[in-house]
Amino acid sequence: MAGSALTLAVFAAMVAYAAIRFSDSAHLAGVAAANALPSTERLTEARTHLRDLNSAMDGALLDRMNGRPPDRHLLEEAQGRVLTELAAYEALPFYPGERSKYAAVEAARQGLAEALATMLDLLDEGSLAAVHTYENREWRQATDRLDGALEATLLFNVARLGEHVDRVRRIAQQAFLILVLAGLMSLALAIAATARAVQAIRRHERQLEDRAAEWEMFSARAAHDLLSPLQAVDLGLHVACRESKDERVLKAGALGLSALSRMKTTADALLEFARSGGRPTDGGAANAAQVIAALVEELQPEARAKRIELVHEPLPEVSAGCPPGILGVILSNLVKNALKFMGDRPERRVVLRVAAEGRRARFEVLDTGPGLPAGAAADLFEPFARRAPQSVPGVGLGLATVKRLAEAYGGTVGARSRREGGAVFWVQLPLARGRPASGRRSAPATSSA
Repeated sequence: MAGSALTLAVFAAMVAYAAIRFSDSAHLAGVAAANALPSTERLTEARTHLRDLNSAMDGALLDRMNGRPPDRHLLEEAQGRVLTELAAYEALPFYPGERSKYAAVEAARQGLAEALATMLDLLDEGSLAAVHTYENREWRQATDRLDGALEATLLFNVARLGEHVDRVRRIAQQAFLILVLAGLMSLALAIAATARAVQAIRRHERQLEDRAAEWEMFSARAAHDLLSPLQAVDLGLHVACRESKDERVLKAGALGLSALSRMKTTADALLEFARSGGRPTDGGAANAAQVIAALVEELQPEARAKRIELVHEPLPEVSAGCPPGILGVILSNLVKNALKFMGDRPERRVVLRVAAEGRRARFEVLDTGPGLPAGAAADLFEPFARRAPQSVPGVGLGLATVKRLAEAYGGTVGARSRREGGAVFWVQLPLARGRPASGRRSAPATSSA
């Protein structure tokens, strides 16, 4: 009797400790979703708008050289977008030591504001030689300082995010080991109790067998839950939203679900991108139909705003050998590139399609834009290889990202002009291992709007 009581006490204590560790992992997930992820997004957007500001300054200088008045509004608007992202970042919680990083950002931001004011005065009144000198020295130094400070702060937050992910993983492993140890200790104590009370165990053999089965089922379920802490948090939020009628609870639950989804997807994409030049994680499988359908739905508002019809052809069952987040990043860059460079073409249409060709999945993005300039295909996927007018924002890294990720997973990329007008960008990736694929390609396109 005493042995059974001790067994239950030890097992309950271990399970309670495992539950506490699970609670810690849920807290870490919430901290990452409320701090590291939005901070990373804001800082990344600020760097993107800073590059847009540099592009706008190049355009203003070109206007000055051609005798046209520079577009001050375009420069001030680009600067405003940088400041907006920095203000949004500053409103978020700061990690210990992060404010010292942001102090460098703030100092560089003030330096950039002064450099921009001086540059605008020179563009209006100064000589062309003075404008060139200031632009190549002080202006470039100011933008480089701000970009460097932003990058240092961004890497600080990415490191914190990585720490959160590692800690959640370690907590899950510890909880699993605790459950295994609890089972072993329970078994050892049960054997000891059996040795001391053989007659009592025989009288209640059936009851003990039933109890052992119950504990085995409980241990297996608890281990599964503790090995998947983020999924458990997600499930809990879904249940809370389904059973509660309180609008505040529903709103908070929806925000939590959105943050969890963004955390899992963005963290996977950031970490995969960071090591895409090395050895990617094995065993990934991305359902092409699901990724493409979700992507088209996500980009429909942007396409409609530009009066572009965004559709996909009927989607066969094809699974690419990479994580869904990586396939999403690749196709998103290709589609956004097509939307960005449509120009003023009368026919405005972007089509996605996929097919299995042998052991590879081939993804294509077709557009009715102006097509590729002569000789552009050779370096189109290289970093900073821009062939677009200055009025089109960007720094030339979207297609380079596509190439880097595709090649990391054993794929290839390419592009060509279409005979009927426009261009087609394609990516080939290995099929997921052990995943059957129907490679039929259908001609008519189907809108998923």
